[in-house]
Amino acid sequence: MNKSFIKIGNIIFIIVIVFTIAGCSNNQGLGFSPVNDNTEYSVFSIDGKITDVKIPVKYKGKPVTRINNEGFKDYTALASVIIPDSILNIGRQAFSGCRNLTSVTIPASVEKIGRYAFEGCINMESITIPFVGSSRDSVSDAIFRFIFASSGPNVPSSLKKVTVTSGGNIGESAFYNCGGIESITLNETVTSIGSNAFYGCESLDNFIIPPGVTSIGSGAFNGCSSLTSIVIPDGVTSVANNLFYGCANLASVVIPNSVTSIGNSSFYACGNLTEIIIPNRVTSIGQYAFYLCVSLKSVTIPDSVTAIGSYAFYECGNLTSVTIGANVNFNYQIIGSGFETAYNNNGKTAGTYTRPNTISIIWTKQ
Repeated sequence: MNKSFIKIGNIIFIIVIVFTIAGCSNNQGLGFSPVNDNTEYSVFSIDGKITDVKIPVKYKGKPVTRINNEGFKDYTALASVIIPDSILNIGRQAFSGCRNLTSVTIPASVEKIGRYAFEGCINMESITIPFVGSSRDSVSDAIFRFIFASSGPNVPSSLKKVTVTSGGNIGESAFYNCGGIESITLNETVTSIGSNAFYGCESLDNFIIPPGVTSIGSGAFNGCSSLTSIVIPDGVTSVANNLFYGCANLASVVIPNSVTSIGNSSFYACGNLTEIIIPNRVTSIGQYAFYLCVSLKSVTIPDSVTAIGSYAFYECGNLTSVTIGANVNFNYQIIGSGFETAYNNNGKTAGTYTRPNTISIIWTKQ
């Protein structure tokens, strides 16, 4: 009888040990460390062959709030991970080298993401992030490649879709030269986009500027050559310098009535742009603003415009009709191809000037 009790006791002891190591059956392959005076737990992997991870909200009745530094580093079999909204901190290189991880959603609860957290995730196709960079309030590290790169851009070429779930600001150079990304979705509460934010995102063809944005920095979409259409929200007051420079496939752009100035080279070499409506509150158009917009056929410059920079519409080879307002002042060529001669010969008077075809240099006031 005593031997039977001993055997049963041994079996129970073994079971207790197994469940202590694994936590519970749902946490198989995961390890946990107490943090913050034993009030919370951090999580890491203890199984190099683990393929699917669902991080629990709690372990032993306490919240799981952190993913360890290098917690899943080089776990090449890992194909999916579910991160709960109890997680506040994702450690440095947490998922570095997880080459089979194709998609990840980081919940809005996360306050900090460590450097290179997803470095070497070479098959990543989509990612949802609560902010751009290391933390919600970061300035110096508010760039997308922070979580991917140890040197150079190093954003995976496979990555095509990014969703940012928080509002606030998209900082300067946030997605600089992320050339493979095709779609970036921002939260509707974003209010500003920094200079060069999407510079060189040459594959970006699906983008909506959130309606609450009131400020867009210079060169924000410079070189976004796959963009085909864009609507600038009402509330933006300036089309900044170089804003859409080199957006070769941009065919449609809506400039709101809130805009009062169009900056230098803002639409430089937007070769597919066929029409532009300049709002009647605009007072200045910068130099080279529409230079090399070779598909532009007509333009109306409203009476509100008082200054136009040199070569603003130069090399717009298909331009055959220009309506110019009464208050315009310019000292250099703005269009070329004989337009300035006709304008000066007519006493610089307002009106519509046309030429019979794209070859002719003879413009006539209608």
